[in-house]
Amino acid sequence: MAKKKSMAEVRWAVSSEDNPEHHDWSLLIINESRRARKIWGSFVKHMQPPMDEIRERRTHGRIRGTRLEYIFTSCTTYHTGPHNINWRGIYSGELTEDKKL
Repeated sequence: MAKKKSMAEVRWAVSSEDNPEHHDWSLLIINESRRARKIWGSFVKHMQPPMDEIRERRTHGRIRGTRLEYIFTSCTTYHTGPHNINWRGIYSGELTEDKKL
């Protein structure tokens, strides 16, 4: 019997400016509730002082008919850009840069 493909994933986008340096992030996490919160925590941990300051707006909810939850967040960081992120240290599953977020 074939194993059903999980819908779990992380999608991200970032827009960066040089002066002053800042990065506007959008992040969509789809996973089981506990795992989704853990992924978000890992992302935030990668942004923590002394490296960065973070401002965020976040929404979340359940995906009907599944055991999955989504977390959609946008945040601004002032030092940590896309080249400074070890994505595999945050999430080892399907990871997509999505400029449409």
